[in-house]
Amino acid sequence: MIFQFASLGMITLHAFGLLPNPITVPLPFQLPVVLLHVLVAFIQAFVFSSLTAVYISLFVAHHEEGNEGHGTVEAAHAPSSHG
Repeated sequence: MIFQFASLGMITLHAFGLLPNPITVPLPFQLPVVLLHVLVAFIQAFVFSSLTAVYISLFVAHHEEGNEGHGTVEAAHAPSSHG
C-alpha cells in the first residue's frame, strides 16, 4: 500500500512537470506523509484509550455507589433490638 501511494505521488509530480522521470525519485520522498499517518495513528490510539478509560471509570464509580446504597437500605430495614 505504501508503494502504491509512493507511485501515485511520483506519477502526480511527473504529470505536473516537476519530475523528469517518475522512477528517479526514491521512496523516502513520501516519508513526511508516512510520518503524518503514524502521528495520526498515535493520536487516535490515545484518544480512544482515554475514552475507554473514562467510560470504565464512570461505570465502576456508578457500580460502587449502587452497592453502598444497598447496604444502607438493608441497615435501615433491619429489625431493631429496642423493642
